[in-house]
Amino acid sequence: MALCVFDLETTGFSPIQDKIIEIGAVKVERGVITERFSTFVNPKIPIPFKITQLTSITDDMVVDAETIDVVLPKFLDFIGDACPGSP
Repeated sequence: MALCVFDLETTGFSPIQDKIIEIGAVKVERGVITERFSTFVNPKIPIPFKITQLTSITDDMVVDAETIDVVLPKFLDFIGDACPGSP
């Protein structure tokens, strides 16, 4: 069975106010990466300068990206049964 390891980049540190700007994930089987998922997400708000300094992600990089309502179902499809306890 594969496991999924993922990383999120956001517009800040608040889980309530801030938005996801990038999702990166890999599926790992027996210590080997078997699949990758990586996409920017348009947060529909400006990325603070401090976050751009931290992540190197700019408004220009996300302006044409899909929004989270489009990206999240794709990410959940990628995860599939690779995350124990996922739907």
